[in-house]
Amino acid sequence: MPFFPRPSWKVLCYPPGSPAINGKAWKVFWSMDIPHAIRTPWWRTLQQKIPTKERLHNIFPGEHTTTCRICQKENESDKHFWVGCERKWKFWVRMMNFKKIPPEIRSKDKVWSMIFLQQTRPQDEQILSEIGRVILAICITHWNCIKQEREWVDQAAFNMYQTITQPTNDRFLPPKKKKGGFFCIGGDLKKKKVCNG
Repeated sequence: MPFFPRPSWKVLCYPPGSPAINGKAWKVFWSMDIPHAIRTPWWRTLQQKIPTKERLHNIFPGEHTTTCRICQKENESDKHFWVGCERKWKFWVRMMNFKKIPPEIRSKDKVWSMIFLQQTRPQDEQILSEIGRVILAICITHWNCIKQEREWVDQAAFNMYQTITQPTNDRFLPPKKKKGGFFCIGGDLKKKKVCNG
């Protein structure tokens, strides 16, 4: 009987070209004070679960090509989905100028490594929060373009970013810290202490 080696779990979890996430990076990710709406697409990216054209083509080869639906020039990998697409990168540049992100972070490779929480420092938390907001604006604008069959418009992404950052929009505010609450057991209302730790 022939021997077929099983692929390493790292190969299965982290395809070539995607940085692996270590425990320290996960701790940074889960400790960030960002809304769940931002955390979800970012988490899906870290888990290699964004439905890019390359991924869809691997699952359904007859139904999907690998070409990016936005620029229609290159294959849509995870990296291309977020920073490689020239139209989306223009939006990144606009946002980095708008938010005065330091020049040493203003490259596709550096932003990509920041998305994967590589070589982050405690003082990067504000930059990571901004990256999260840009990720959400790109994600929502991308899927709106696909659903409505229209071209990427930088201003639409910028408008979405402004919607995300409005303090009156509860959906995009960081979760509130729980101080305590009540719960019901068999019809009796009891006081419950919720730990913040």
